[in-house]
Amino acid sequence: MALFLGYFHREDLFPPEAPALSAEDQAIAACLAQRGTDIDQMASDGVIDENQAKVFKTRAEALCRAQAGGGQAN
Repeated sequence: MALFLGYFHREDLFPPEAPALSAEDQAIAACLAQRGTDIDQMASDGVIDENQAKVFKTRAEALCRAQAGGGQAN
């Protein structure tokens, strides 16, 4: 019975490793982190409001993907 339960729950006991990020994905993540920090700082300084911050973050994602070659900037 223990072997059956171990086999049945093998992915719970030994989850598969997350795949490593590609260089492109790492570049996008770094870009998004930097841009997100800048946008959050502008929001906390009162330069932009919460709705503008959301729009800026959406645009930042498109920009970061385009710069990394993963998409088109609008």
